[in-house]
Amino acid sequence: MKSRNGGARLDIDVWRTLPRMETPRLCLRPFILSDSEDVYAYASDRRVTQWTLWEAHANVTVSRLMVQSVVERYSAAPYFCWAIEEKRQGKVIGHCGFDDHWHRHSHRARFAYVLARDFWGEGIEWEAGREILRFGFTELELHRVTGRCLRDDTQAERIYQRLGLTYEGMLWDHVWSKGQFRTVKYYGLLAPEYFARVAMMRARAALE
Repeated sequence: MKSRNGGARLDIDVWRTLPRMETPRLCLRPFILSDSEDVYAYASDRRVTQWTLWEAHANVTVSRLMVQSVVERYSAAPYFCWAIEEKRQGKVIGHCGFDDHWHRHSHRARFAYVLARDFWGEGIEWEAGREILRFGFTELELHRVTGRCLRDDTQAERIYQRLGLTYEGMLWDHVWSKGQFRTVKYYGLLAPEYFARVAMMRARAALE
């Protein structure tokens, strides 16, 4: 089967089965219950969760309940949340995908990620994000993908920009989180922009 940009598509029903996808350093796969300890390692780190809208996990039980909830949602409805497994260590170091703000019939979704602090600055977010965008635009045939971050999260902004998303604006005191209103920045990317960017990168690679 071909995708709308002419490439090969996955030979599964992506609306029913979350696919396992690989990049040079990562395996993006469905969560399993035994991932709970790995999740707790990064989800309990307050340096990580200072940029999330959810609280740091107080204990491994919280992480176990989170993983259990994700696993249950896989079978109940399409839920595009991947564990980020670092191949060399065989360890889950974060998660990424499309959060609850995705809409099948309007062909749009919101990209989100979280990554263990030990792997910041290594391009992991970009490597995982690039594969998620490929999946979204080719397999789900999305027309628009957005991303959001807290106002001072410059690291997330750099990742969005490197993935090709464009700054669209800031919403002041837009969400209530951790006992206060938080201001968020929004980024976006349309399918024509994505495929033009992919074509340009392939053309550059052919000249090297």
